[in-house]
Amino acid sequence: MVEFTDKASVEAWCRTRSVKEIAVFGGLAAARAYPRIILENGWDRKVADLSTGRALLTLFVGGVFAEKAIRHATKSVWLVPVSAFVAATTDAVAAATAPTVAIAAYASATAVVTTGSAALATNSSAAVAANISALASAENLEENGVLGVMSTPLWRDGMPPKWAELWDEMKKARSKEPQVWGFWIDWYEGLLEGRAPDWELWRGVALIDDAIWQAGPEAVAAAIEGVKAELVRARLPLAEDLVADPETGLFSVVPRVVANLPLLAASLGQVRDAVEDVLAEASNGLREASSDIRVLRRAVERYANDPQRIEMDMSLVSASLVGQVAREDLPASSAVLALQAVVQQAAEGIRAAHPEIAANRALLREQARGALSDEAVAQIAEAGPVLEAISEGVLAEDMRDDVFALTEGMRVGAPLLGGVTRNGGDEIVRIGGRAAGMLLMLRKSQELVKRLAESTGVVGATIMLTLVEVVKLVLSLL
Repeated sequence: MVEFTDKASVEAWCRTRSVKEIAVFGGLAAARAYPRIILENGWDRKVADLSTGRALLTLFVGGVFAEKAIRHATKSVWLVPVSAFVAATTDAVAAATAPTVAIAAYASATAVVTTGSAALATNSSAAVAANISALASAENLEENGVLGVMSTPLWRDGMPPKWAELWDEMKKARSKEPQVWGFWIDWYEGLLEGRAPDWELWRGVALIDDAIWQAGPEAVAAAIEGVKAELVRARLPLAEDLVADPETGLFSVVPRVVANLPLLAASLGQVRDAVEDVLAEASNGLREASSDIRVLRRAVERYANDPQRIEMDMSLVSASLVGQVAREDLPASSAVLALQAVVQQAAEGIRAAHPEIAANRALLREQARGALSDEAVAQIAEAGPVLEAISEGVLAEDMRDDVFALTEGMRVGAPLLGGVTRNGGDEIVRIGGRAAGMLLMLRKSQELVKRLAESTGVVGATIMLTLVEVVKLVLSLL
């Protein structure tokens, strides 16, 4: 059992851990003192907020990733004026960059004691809370390592009231500029609550170039949105290429070349024949107006050269038919079962030939995504007109259909397909992946933003903000 009585006992315990664990331990202590930034005098609080947040996030990332670039990023934190840090953060960074366990142990123990002293300056109960939380972090590190301790609330028994007041004051001030400080507010709230970090996102933020950090909070916020877009694009692989018209800026999609065109054509031929067979007898329970049949007709006739869309539609109909037969909404006739089988085979064949599509389906299967919140639905509905306006052709139609499916389609009447509990997985993949791609392309070309604004009548800033908010929403759902 861990027991801390003074700085020497903290340092002794630290000597039994790795440098990474010691740095994270000290960083957690420093993070408890983060709200005290607002008490500093003589320094631009925005500089203090940003430099301290960067230092803590970077040393936490260094506790998980061992790559050279992360080590360099941690050392780069020292380039920021030390006076801009809360004292405990300076000690924690010293631990993260220490060449030996002994030096790291001393620095981390200093961070813990410094935080305790700051708490004591508030009142004795805050000091007790800081000590109890440090002990809890130490025990958690011993049992569960860095990943475990970073998924545990920062304060074991809740934030001391006075410090909670400081954080509320700080959050209120920063919330006046949500586009600049939104990430950092959510980051610190996550620490307080013990939310499991999105390590890839944190890693991307830690690796933002030094010059951008030195340019200030606004520049860093824009870079963070780029990191988010890259993550969404990588996590939602689509077998298509996003292109922008050089004259109008309007976006469209070009499906990737089908890996095995004869096999796909044969599969779609089988689906077409199975549809005709199942419709030949009314006793099979399906008719031309059935949602399942409409989706299959559209996939075969409209998306025959788009393997990504075909796989999504075939997977959806396959699940629908299985559900309806299981509930006896449809008979287990040979024609119905044959239709389900060929639809499933078509989807599986595409996944076998296209690794990115297979990865996409695996992601959707892993995530038990529930119904979208009312707030999320409202965000998607608000973004819909802009997403459609900046698109053309099939992409514009898809944007309109997908937004409708995620908003009105799921809130009014029966599900689109019988037997399927819709959670909007495929629609979210399409909207999120495409919005992220658009944002990345527009961030690289102000001229493209200008042309898009001129051709749509939508202000460029509105276009960018809409895409940023969509990417942020989708990332929160992954």
